[in-house]
This record gives sequence, C-alpha cells and structure tokens, in this order.
Amino acid sequence: MSPLSSTFCNSAFFILFLFVHFTETANLDTKHPAKGLLKVRLDYGLATQPVHGEDEGEGSHRWVFSSYLEFKDPVSSITDSQLRMMAQNAHKEMEIDMMQYDPEDKDGQFAILPTVMTILAFDNKIILASSQRGRSGFINEWPQSPVKLSLDRCSVF
Repeated sequence: MSPLSSTFCNSAFFILFLFVHFTETANLDTKHPAKGLLKVRLDYGLATQPVHGEDEGEGSHRWVFSSYLEFKDPVSSITDSQLRMMAQNAHKEMEIDMMQYDPEDKDGQFAILPTVMTILAFDNKIILASSQRGRSGFINEWPQSPVKLSLDRCSVF
C-alpha cells in the first residue's frame, strides 16, 4: 500500500470514528419526568454521574431504567401473565422515556436502549428494572456508590 493511500485510509477512518462518536450521543442536559402509567424512567443520577477516566458520551454512562410501585393491597393476586404484560408495557415505556433524551443514531435507531425489563412482585410492591447499557462493569464498583458503602458495611460483620 502506498503512503498516500495509507494516509487516505487513516484519515477516512478517523473521520468515520468522529462521525459515529458524535452522532450516537444522548442529550442529558435536563431530567425528564416519566410519561407512562408504570412510571418507568431513566436513572438520571446514574446516567449523568461521570465515570473517572472516561470521555463524555454514551459509552461513559450507565443506562438503567426502573420503577418502584407500591399498592394498598398485596400483589399476590396478580397472575404471571399479568406480570409478563406489565413487563412488556414497562419496556415500551422505557422506549418512550428514552426518546426524551434524543438517543437516536444516524439511522433513527436507539443507540443505547437496554434490551431486558425484569419485574419483581412481593408484598404490596412491584419493582421494574431494565438491564444496564453503556459503561461496562457493576454499579457497586464506584468508590462513593451507596451500594458499595452498604456492601462494605456488611462485610465488616
């Protein structure tokens, strides 16, 4: 390969990298309220907390959506089919909530949407939580994380 074509290929790759990097970011300037009945929303604090040593952009954030519902009566009468439907509806609400943050890439697709919505029903509560997208690793790895502090306290005993 000639030096000129090598330089051209490297330049083209660099321009493509910049284009992809800047076209697949979300706008996290403003926290938006949940729009659906299940109140599924982005964990805004988690998404906007900078990760030490990482550049800004979707890859440097953790994307998790969740909802915590509390009822007057026990949820034991809710069937598995109804819970499955709630999880499916929660996933749709997650998509709606995500659109508030302008997450589309150049093809109009979600660049950072989690794929899984989990549901947990107990006592008179239901918790909905998505899988995590973006920055890899566990949330409890952060030095000032409340989860890490709680785990550290438990390990003392």
